[in-house]
Amino acid sequence: DDFIQELFRRDLDNAGHNFLIKADKYLRNYFQDKFIHLLDAVYTLDAFVSIAKTTIAAKLIFPSIGQSKKLSIVQGYHLLLSKPVANDFIVGDHIKLVFLTGANMAGKSTLFRTVGTIVCLGHSGFPVPAFAASIPFYDYIGVHISSGDNLSKGYSRFYNEVMQTKILLESIESGKNCFAIFDELFSGTNLNDAVDCANILIERLNHTGINHVLVSSHNIQLAGEKELGYVEYCHTETYISDGQPVFTYKLLPGKNEVKLGLLIFRQQITNGMT
Repeated sequence: DDFIQELFRRDLDNAGHNFLIKADKYLRNYFQDKFIHLLDAVYTLDAFVSIAKTTIAAKLIFPSIGQSKKLSIVQGYHLLLSKPVANDFIVGDHIKLVFLTGANMAGKSTLFRTVGTIVCLGHSGFPVPAFAASIPFYDYIGVHISSGDNLSKGYSRFYNEVMQTKILLESIESGKNCFAIFDELFSGTNLNDAVDCANILIERLNHTGINHVLVSSHNIQLAGEKELGYVEYCHTETYISDGQPVFTYKLLPGKNEVKLGLLIFRQQITNGMT
């Protein structure tokens, strides 16, 4: 554009009033659409540069999306922790439910936040905090961590959990590939009802398609007593050393057998009473 080239050549501080008015009219009336496209290109480039800088600084990687039916995260870690503990998180294509148990403060929520962040970032086209990752393409993604009540709809915490579970099951049964996280599921009701609800959920998840549902609870009873081929059990490691709980934040196979509630209560309350 001849006028734009002239505009760049001019010393605008000494261009004169008439030229500035002419330039303003031209930019507003004739160059507006081109200028908007130029700004969009600049903004897009700026976003790409920011992503590239963050990828290099935080040592992120771009995951493989939709190339496998298996969810595979190698040495995934939480971006916001200064000294994160990395874990492998592998879910086979035959697994529908991953049941994570562990004591309070053992790192269950942090692990689920890590996995949820990686899945969501990967589906958005962004790099993820891991050494390597392969993620199926999910039609539905639902991450429910620290879920509470819904005042606007008048839902209690438990009813809100039920409605989110209903949405998930309807999505699965309609043929969608689904990924969902429920942290401390059914903690808004009594233990007996929670166990019964968990058993129904486990049965309903035995469905065709690529569906990976992650559920955590510190109540091991929710995991059920049956060993099912489509359910995988794991836990965040905790052990007692010299009467004190030790949390490694490492993910291990199987159910958690360490109970800390009474130990912590006695240490903080009973032993401190005179």
